[in-house]
Amino acid sequence: MSATHSSPPAFPWWLRYRSMFAACGILAASVLLGCFVAIPPSAKVTQPLHVIGFLASRGPQPWHTYLADGMRALDYVEGQTFVVVPRYADGDAARLQPHAEELARVGAKVIVTADSAAVAAVQAAAPSLPIVMAVSGDAVGAGMVQSLARPGGNVTGLTWVTPELTTKRFEILREVLPSTSHVGALRDPGNASRAREWDGLLQSAGVLDIQISDLPVRGMDDIDRAFDAASATGLDAVYVVSDPRLAQQRARIHRMAALHKIPVMFERGELLDGGGLVSYGVPIGEMYRRSATFVDRILRGASPGDLPIEGPTRYELTINLSTANDFGLVVPPAILLRADRVLP
Repeated sequence: MSATHSSPPAFPWWLRYRSMFAACGILAASVLLGCFVAIPPSAKVTQPLHVIGFLASRGPQPWHTYLADGMRALDYVEGQTFVVVPRYADGDAARLQPHAEELARVGAKVIVTADSAAVAAVQAAAPSLPIVMAVSGDAVGAGMVQSLARPGGNVTGLTWVTPELTTKRFEILREVLPSTSHVGALRDPGNASRAREWDGLLQSAGVLDIQISDLPVRGMDDIDRAFDAASATGLDAVYVVSDPRLAQQRARIHRMAALHKIPVMFERGELLDGGGLVSYGVPIGEMYRRSATFVDRILRGASPGDLPIEGPTRYELTINLSTANDFGLVVPPAILLRADRVLP
């Protein structure tokens, strides 16, 4: 009887290739294991180093350090994910544009500015480079932005100018000096960002029936002449409109005010150190810290022209008791209690 031979049973097709799949699996596992060995578990994706320029007409000052503080508060790491490159013109306007060109060359992704002249320098040097104004006057009137709500172009940031703020300053001046009826406004008429504020000064003073006399300063010798005129006219006080050039010459203003015994009101507290009587305004360091929020949004892809310009959120009242004592003035206790800073 002959043996019968049967065909081998039919196996599913995938079993025929199981040895091949097994080999591939071993190979894939080896590759993956190699990846885990090559990349330590603690390794992180490298973040880009963002270069942030800072440009100011006067200085050097610590303002750029406030900007760095703001960036660190947003979880950026100085030297690893950001670096601030500051440039100060030290009162020489001719140095601003070369500084702006340098910041563009070193790869600044955005430039934070301290004044309108710095904004103009960046726009001339690098028209498409994003600009964040840490502080600004009348940015609309100066033609830097189209509107506060929709700046347009490549500029955004912060402003410290509001109509009600000027009125409040005159109210405080009247509280400190109740007999105040005639005040001189020391200002640079060539500062485009503050040019439209003259009408606002007149209106705010008029609310309290205070007369305003213009004391224009086009050159530094005009400061002396302005105080000579204020003394000859019998002005009760001098109101200093914030301006980079006048801020640079505040020691001269303090000397002339002391010489003529004329109380001076400043718009910013840091200008009161060394002289002057009273100030009411925005804490400057806070403005520079807040500018970091605009920088952050731009680095994340936002267009500057779409970011509304923001106003102050806090104000600071500063009284200089040393000046009051030198002038024989008694500051009302109510003012002292409200003051954020009292200089001895």
